[in-house]
Amino acid sequence: MEPNLKTSCPQCDGWTHQENRTCGDCRRYGMPDAMKVPYQAGDRIHPVHSPRTKYQIIEIKPADNGHRRGGVTICRVLKDGSLKREEAYSWRRNPGLDIVWSGNDEVVEWRKANMRDMSPNDLAEAVTWAEKLWDRAIAKHRAELREAKEYDDPGTCVIGAGIRVSNVAGKQAAFIRVPASAGQGSLTWERSVADVVAYLRGRGLDARYECGRMD
Repeated sequence: MEPNLKTSCPQCDGWTHQENRTCGDCRRYGMPDAMKVPYQAGDRIHPVHSPRTKYQIIEIKPADNGHRRGGVTICRVLKDGSLKREEAYSWRRNPGLDIVWSGNDEVVEWRKANMRDMSPNDLAEAVTWAEKLWDRAIAKHRAELREAKEYDDPGTCVIGAGIRVSNVAGKQAAFIRVPASAGQGSLTWERSVADVVAYLRGRGLDARYECGRMD
């Protein structure tokens, strides 16, 4: 079989090199989100980056293979109910309107519909299991590097890296620090962090990787 032979992913119809197996994106992030968006064009919502400010949805962008959680085009609403006619943002915008593109998971209503607040015990259980998954994946990766006689602590030395777990309102509920088995090189844990984030999201938690800063 040719090494570059491609076949379609059985979940998303994207390309994969492994026959009858899902592609890497589907394994890490799941299928393009098929859940019903809990709003329509014209609705007024609160984005996560500005939860006290009202925005109006101009356009809904459905989920696809490139943007698996979809997105919306939103415009800021002034106190008198009119739309703000300025170009105050550096993000993509339409001429004459303060229009911003935002991912569906950056809208408070979307997060409430797709994430859930766990009890302290359930949250602790999910975080503990995620830590074990990450630690095992890191240990396996470093063992493979040593077996291949390669440097087993590659990457940049950073501090403050980890996985931020938030509740539906966006407030941090937990922070999973990089396991001690990872050493100092960031590549040793970044190879497996997407799988851990995908596990937490599958439990209904809002998990995001924070890369920290270079030491």
